[in-house]
Amino acid sequence: MITNYFINFIISFACIALELFFTRILSLKTWNHIVYVIIPFAILGYGIGANFYLIFSRVIGRFGKNKVLALSLSLFAITCLLSTVALIYFPVGVTYILNIFTVQSIVFLLISYSIIMVPFLFVGFIVTYLFSTNITEGHRLYFFDLLGAGIGAGLFSFLIMALGVFRSIILIALIVLFLSLWLYFPRIKASVLILIFSLCAFSSFFIPEIKDYKIDPAKEWAWFPARYDENKFNKRSYETLISSWSALGRTDIFRFLNKEVIEQLHVDTNNFFEIDLHPRPEALAVSADLLSSTPVFKLSPEGLTEHGSQVQLFSQVRETPYLLLKEPKVVVIGAGGGVDLFIAQTHNAKEIIGAEINPGTHQELSPGGRLYDYSGRVYTKGNTRILNVDGRHLVKTLKPKEFDLIVLGLVDSFTGLSIGAYTYAESYLYTKEAFIDYLNILQNDGMVIILRWAFPQYPREDLRLFAIALESLTATGVATPWDHVIVGNHRGQSVTLIKKSPFSIQERRTINVYLERNDTTILYPSFTSGTVEPERTYFDLYAKKFKDKSLEFFEKEYPYDVSVVTDDKPFFYKDSRWKDLFSGQPTFTQHLGTVVFLTQALVLIEAIVFIVLFIILPLFFYKRSSLAGLPARTTFPFILYFSCLGFGFMLIEISLMQRFTLLLGSPINSIAITLAVLLMATGIGSFLLNDWQELFKDKKRTVAVAGAALLIFLMILQWLGPAIIGGGMAFPLPVRIILASVILLPIGICLGVFFPSGLILTGKKYQDTIAWAWGINCGFSVLGSMLAITLAQFFGFNFVLMLASVIYILAVIAFKYLADSLSQK
Repeated sequence: MITNYFINFIISFACIALELFFTRILSLKTWNHIVYVIIPFAILGYGIGANFYLIFSRVIGRFGKNKVLALSLSLFAITCLLSTVALIYFPVGVTYILNIFTVQSIVFLLISYSIIMVPFLFVGFIVTYLFSTNITEGHRLYFFDLLGAGIGAGLFSFLIMALGVFRSIILIALIVLFLSLWLYFPRIKASVLILIFSLCAFSSFFIPEIKDYKIDPAKEWAWFPARYDENKFNKRSYETLISSWSALGRTDIFRFLNKEVIEQLHVDTNNFFEIDLHPRPEALAVSADLLSSTPVFKLSPEGLTEHGSQVQLFSQVRETPYLLLKEPKVVVIGAGGGVDLFIAQTHNAKEIIGAEINPGTHQELSPGGRLYDYSGRVYTKGNTRILNVDGRHLVKTLKPKEFDLIVLGLVDSFTGLSIGAYTYAESYLYTKEAFIDYLNILQNDGMVIILRWAFPQYPREDLRLFAIALESLTATGVATPWDHVIVGNHRGQSVTLIKKSPFSIQERRTINVYLERNDTTILYPSFTSGTVEPERTYFDLYAKKFKDKSLEFFEKEYPYDVSVVTDDKPFFYKDSRWKDLFSGQPTFTQHLGTVVFLTQALVLIEAIVFIVLFIILPLFFYKRSSLAGLPARTTFPFILYFSCLGFGFMLIEISLMQRFTLLLGSPINSIAITLAVLLMATGIGSFLLNDWQELFKDKKRTVAVAGAALLIFLMILQWLGPAIIGGGMAFPLPVRIILASVILLPIGICLGVFFPSGLILTGKKYQDTIAWAWGINCGFSVLGSMLAITLAQFFGFNFVLMLASVIYILAVIAFKYLADSLSQK
């Protein structure tokens, strides 16, 4: 039995780790919302593997247990590596999803989904085999299953940073492979196998990481260097100096090989290389997953001397706040390559503190990093201090009314928590609560400057920022928030200035003259002969409607969604509505437009088709008698119970992953801690199932108590969660981890009661119903993982948790009827 527990632990560890590594591969290859397919299709593969065993269980039962498990583990290890290489090199793109009705797209999609699913087929097969042959130990097997998954999630960040993606997967495959050899050859001493494994694992460290991924052509962003080789120039225009992995993705540092590319890049990317130096010094480009790029200028004494670069104050739009602020204390959110840090330093900032969430960028520009001297030590120069944390967490740790300026210069978080179904288009930097936090740490005359992308004809991101600013200022007690904001358009970049106190007439004139001199159009407020015309621009119209408290009609009729974003619905980049899906061609933009909704809808439909074809229909044709063998009154509660568990668990898991991103300071910590603690706590609840049943004297009462306790904990989290998370963000990381664990532990323990209770209840008398239990659970887990984010986009994560609560109440009711029906047989 100990062997069964260990196998279950290892295969679950490998499963969750592989799942997360696959999301990183796909995030690098294509748009972040295509990563959405990994989680549901991994679960789908799991369900198909479970079905395969349960349909052919009698044939498989003729073979020895060790041989069956050893062969399955070997196949998992082999397909791990094969699927990884295939996923890296096979062309995966959004165009195949959008053009689904063409033969080529159907073939490519089937191959893509198969690549993702194949390793997980063997995971589902192995786990189901272990559960089916050890029904009475189901609760303990479930404990080791979730313990392995939790530790796999917890170690993911460490593995990817230490070994990268490919070598980490090699190590995982080796662990599983040697476990299979131990089962194949039980007479070989364990010490010999451990020695051989250690040698192989050590050798894997010297295998080079694969770098030349097959990238989706539709992903081309203006600064994706390879684009210039193919479309602009007929010669190699760049070289990759450094590539490193983290849980956020791959960080690449590029050097451009000819001046033409740099100049073209500057034009194509709306002044990518802007800095208050003339002439500009040499620069490198740093990108995260070939997106979210930032320049790193050669600011060392040698670099400045090479081109004779001299500081040219007040030559850039980014310097606008320094017209009013002298020697300010500055907070930079998204330090990146250090441009905003350098500008603050040239304006003699008294103190500069910044946040850079990307571990790769932070490491390379910090002391000991390979770009530290190259960048002129911009991360530590003077009174500068940059932390590898999320911007919201940094702001929460700062004292109120302490700083003069907050800078957010084109800070994008497309790579944020891009772990498949765990993210879509969210950013906690641009929410109402975030703006209130920013205003809280500013002195009375302090300012926030935000640079975003401007869109022709109809403003989107900048108008939404304007809306959030007005709402946030009002929430802090400001009577006339429209007097605190200035908005401009600088060559396709929006510039939003928010001042804690009202802009005086003279301050507005000073800023307007400066912006216009620097090729910037003033969008708000618009002036004619010194007077404001409220209806001249959309910004003035929005301000007028805001004053009149009549925004509902404006937001309804405006062609894009510019409603205020909150921490509960942090989807800043979601500027389209579902109705727009049918209004024309989808917009092929990395994070915007109807392509997002179309991708969601099509992947959901495809997943449902796969569930029906590979889970429901096989069970119906091959195991229909198993379900028919249940008492007539039992069939519906049986189906309802296991569907509720699959759907509800994923709603809770994904919502908690999102919520604790703020508390734990970064998406990396949320993956490593929230998922790990929740899964392990669920395993503990399963392990203690017998004790709970003895305590409450009845299986139905045990499930009912678990359901009631879960409902109470989720309600407390909804009511007090924002205050707890907001207050806890300022504490040191160890304290925040403890706080998160204290909140997650009881929720997980309650969740751990449900699934093994149902399996043991039905499996003892009707063993073949386990096929349906796993199939239904996996199918609805797929749907839950996909619908959680979709529902949150429109109703918020609080609604998702409320829905999960209702679903688990239904599960408790279904279990009661299920138990009553079986006891009457």
